[in-house]
Formats: sequence, structure tokens, C-alpha cells
Amino acid sequence: MFFHLYKYSLKALMHNRNIMFWVLIFPVILASFMYFAFGSQMDTMDDFYVIPVAIVEEKASEIYEPMLKYVSDPEKDPLIQAEWVKQKQAEKLFQQGKVDAIIYVKDNLSMTVAESGMEQAILANMLDSFEQYKQIALPMIQSNPEKQEEIVASFLENTDDLEEYLISDVKTNPAMNFFYAVIAFACLFASLEGCDRSLKLQSEDNVVAQRRGVSAVSRRKMLLADFLACVTIQYVIICLLFLYMRVCLRLNFGDKYLAILLLLLIGSSCGIVFGIVIGALRGINMGMKIAIMTSINLVCCMMSDLMIEGIKDWIWHHAAWLNRINPAALVSDAFYVLKVYDGYERFVQDVLLLGVITLVLMLISLLLIKEE
Repeated sequence: MFFHLYKYSLKALMHNRNIMFWVLIFPVILASFMYFAFGSQMDTMDDFYVIPVAIVEEKASEIYEPMLKYVSDPEKDPLIQAEWVKQKQAEKLFQQGKVDAIIYVKDNLSMTVAESGMEQAILANMLDSFEQYKQIALPMIQSNPEKQEEIVASFLENTDDLEEYLISDVKTNPAMNFFYAVIAFACLFASLEGCDRSLKLQSEDNVVAQRRGVSAVSRRKMLLADFLACVTIQYVIICLLFLYMRVCLRLNFGDKYLAILLLLLIGSSCGIVFGIVIGALRGINMGMKIAIMTSINLVCCMMSDLMIEGIKDWIWHHAAWLNRINPAALVSDAFYVLKVYDGYERFVQDVLLLGVITLVLMLISLLLIKEE
């Protein structure tokens, strides 16, 4: 019986042309238009830029100061754009979002950042390199103080190699954020499938639901079969969309394909369960449910950089909790992390948050869809 319910749901979804358009055709069209808009620049644009930082020199350093000035020299392809200021001014610039970090110079280097991103990772690696050099150079300077400039210069001559090392594996196109958001859009609009199946379990909303309501099979068993059918259909669709963007549009998402497949599965499941919850709301007609669901989805996608470039980063700086409860931002951020970072720590955090949101929504749907 369960397999019959599952097969019935699959057929019903595949024959729903409106849903198939919004979850498959429209994302493909959207990705294609974006590629045509950015395509000529895809090979030339670089996500890395000179990183604005504020430097607070709490104690003069004959080692750190020349290093920092060298990597911020505008005539030498600088790694950072440095402002040497007092602490209060540095904090003001940081709060206004004019600098990505505050670097403190004293006996050791330290740094204050608002989030964990590509630029912050580069700065952290740079400071670690400076600290390692200090451990080597300081004994040499202490034993040969007259050769201090020569010793420091020997390191600075290799700064170009340092910069290349720091950013060589994290180059990505800023336009890719839009394509990450398109995939997030496709995941969230899987809610149309979940809402459709949920509506067909509410006897007061739908003739089909009335027929299903007199069945001896429990509604929650029907819900599980419907959910698995939605996941099956949506996972195939989202993988086809990803394949189209990777092969036909030749977009570079990195090579961590197993992690990407896991992300697509959880992101799609989250969208489907959200649709089930909206469809299960009582006392609201179908048109209003669709309007509420679509509005929430569009707002979430807008906050993941789909319509407004840079808004997701702005939210990270001013209301980070919004991104942590926004499935679209989590999906987009997870793609970015997989492309930029070698490790999986932040990716795992994004996926776990998506999983928690999905689980909470599933529990809510079980409470709303009661046995009658």
C-alpha cells in the first residue's frame, strides 16, 4: 500500500505542469539569463580584492610595521588597504562596515573580524606567516642588530609568493553568488510540491483530499509517501539543474561533488517540508497559502543575493541570526564555502542548520496534519 501511495504521488507531481515549470524550467531560464548577463566576464572577474583593514599600533614594532606597510603599498599590487588609526576610530570604521578587520600590533599580532569569510581567512594566514617569520627573524636581529633592515628585506622580497599562496586556491567569480542563489531558489520553490501534496490531505480544501480522507490509510502515512515522492522528484530536478549549470554553462562550483549532492538533498527537503507546513494551515484558502509561501520564498532568496548583490554579506555584519534561519542563505553560503575553503567546518554548520530547520518544520507539519 505504501509503495502504491508513493507511486501515485510521483505520477501526480510529474503531471502537474505548473509545478514542473517553477521548479525546473524557470530556474533553468533564470540561470541562462544570468549567464548571458555575466558570461562575457566569467573568465576575467575575480572574487578577490584588496582587503580594507584598520591597523591599531598599540606598541611599535620594527618587524611587523614594515611587513604590513609592504603588503599595503599601493604601488606593489597590495594585499590589503590599510588605515593606521587609533582604536576608537578603528572600531568606528569596523562598525560602519568600511573595514573587514582590525589588526592590533603589539608584542604579537591579533585581529578582530565580524565573520568567517574568504578575506578573513586570507588575513589570518597572512598574520600566521608574519608570526612564523618573527620567530625566525627575531633571534637573527638580536644577534645582528646592524643587519635588521637586510633581514626584514629578505622576507619582504618573497611577499609576492606569499600573496599568491594565500589566494591561489580561493579565487572565484563574484557573479557566482547569483548562481548559488538560483540553486537556493530552486530548493525553496520545491515548497510548491510540498504544498500541493499537503493540500490534497485537507478534506475541506480539495475534492481529491476528500476522497483520500475516507481511505483506511492514515494521513501521516500518506504524508510520508507524499514527502518521499516530492524528495525523489525534486532531487532529480535539482541535480539536472546543477548538471546544466556545470556542464552547459560551464560554471565552476569546485570539485567537492559528494558534499554538493548532500547539500542539494537537504536543501530540497527543507523547501518541500516548508510547503507541507503552509499547505496544512487551517482557515486559509489555497490562493492565500500560495501567496504567503511565494512571498516568504522570494524574501529569503532576495536575502541570499538573488536580487540585490551584497545583501547577504550586509546581513552577516548587522543581523547574522537572519542568515542562520534563512534556508536560501544557508544553501548559498554552503556552496560558497565549498568553493573557497579546504575544510568542511563551516559547510557542516550550514548543513546542520538546514537539517534542524527541516526537522522543526516536519514536526510542525505532523502536528498540523492530524488524523480525523
